[in-house]
Amino acid sequence: MQILLNIDELADVTNDGWEEHFSTEEERRIVETLQLENVEELARVNIGPGADLMVILLSINAIADTYLVASKILEGSAGWKKLISKIKQFINKRELVSVDEDGAKILAIDFLTQHYQYERIDLISSQVINITDVSGLIRLSSELAKRPHNYYIQAYCLDNEKKIILGITSDGEVKLIKAYGWSPYGLNEQED
Repeated sequence: MQILLNIDELADVTNDGWEEHFSTEEERRIVETLQLENVEELARVNIGPGADLMVILLSINAIADTYLVASKILEGSAGWKKLISKIKQFINKRELVSVDEDGAKILAIDFLTQHYQYERIDLISSQVINITDVSGLIRLSSELAKRPHNYYIQAYCLDNEKKIILGITSDGEVKLIKAYGWSPYGLNEQED
């Protein structure tokens, strides 16, 4: 999972140069400040199409498909709760610039666990609508850095009965688009 962050507390480190890689001391400070586990990679990227906007690209070893398959088990997992808590903290402080598609899945699963009761969850469709493309400005291979602003539309099936369609912005907002219940005669829209 990749996240783009603009942390006020780390602005001096983020804007301290143009090189992609942080120094060892800068990486240590970033990791200490963020207090996230399983950080695999940190990079400094400029996602400003006109004026420069330097942000931190953070790669976390968090396989969203694993969360999806075992979401009921993970509801009690300390690691899952800590990751969701940190992402929500970034969202609330407006420090989260963008999450990738895996991050959107994690936010969707959190939304579903808070609003629905279910035993089984399946992702049945996922679409990415790119809003901004700065790939001509970015040397990194990170797709999120090249296309930092996206809208994700994801459809989930709960217990083989209920179909939930969610819209997730890359900056962390999750909204219910439609909910459908099972009906042998067509669509049975629900008010959930």
